[in-house]
Amino acid sequence: MLEQKRKKKKKRGRPQLDVDDQTALGRRRTQIRLAQRAYRKQQQNSILILEKRVKELKKNNEQMGSDFIRFNDYVMSQGIPKSLPEFGRQMRATTRIIISRAKRLSDANAWQALAAPEQQVNGGMGEAALAVPVSALRNDETF
Repeated sequence: MLEQKRKKKKKRGRPQLDVDDQTALGRRRTQIRLAQRAYRKQQQNSILILEKRVKELKKNNEQMGSDFIRFNDYVMSQGIPKSLPEFGRQMRATTRIIISRAKRLSDANAWQALAAPEQQVNGGMGEAALAVPVSALRNDETF
């Protein structure tokens, strides 16, 4: 009788896993599969957030370029560079810098579109967005 009580007592600690226990192995595989799925979903969400941020930054960059060109046109129409030659030189230098950066961005986006032809060029990451409008990319502008 005393021997039966001792045998019925549960052992302390974690029970040993049976190597042949297919249900435990199946549960572990399911757990790993769910963890991988959650990780992939988190990665995809991060990518979507970053792509959205890139689009916003490109749009803001283009708007700032347009605003600068509009300001530049206004300054030129008022004849300010003629009355203030140093201001005119600074304005010309700044305009050249902005236009060269816009061309560089345009060239980089064109190469990106060629490197990834599976992306839609008219939308998404392959879009060639200029920092300033194409009309602003004039090389023969005189001040």
